[in-house]
Amino acid sequence: EKKLKARVQELVSALERLTKSSEIRHQQSAEFVNDLKRANSNLVAAYEKAKKKHQNKLKKLESQMMAMVERHETQVRMLKQRIALLEEENSRPHTNETSL
Repeated sequence: EKKLKARVQELVSALERLTKSSEIRHQQSAEFVNDLKRANSNLVAAYEKAKKKHQNKLKKLESQMMAMVERHETQVRMLKQRIALLEEENSRPHTNETSL
């Protein structure tokens, strides 16, 4: 009977140790999951910030590109007008004679 009581006590102690160990592992797992959630939240926030920054930069570049295109078109139009004017001047006969 003493042996049986001792064996029961051993089993109770072992069960208590296993239960405590399981609770500790469960707590550690919960903390780890919470850390992962925080890290994920921080990564999402950083991603959204970088995405917004990238979109703003892209819009700025597109705006600059459109301004350059407009300037180029204006320059081309002005040069074509100048060419037409010069060609017109060259096609007219030059009269250097003075009339009396």
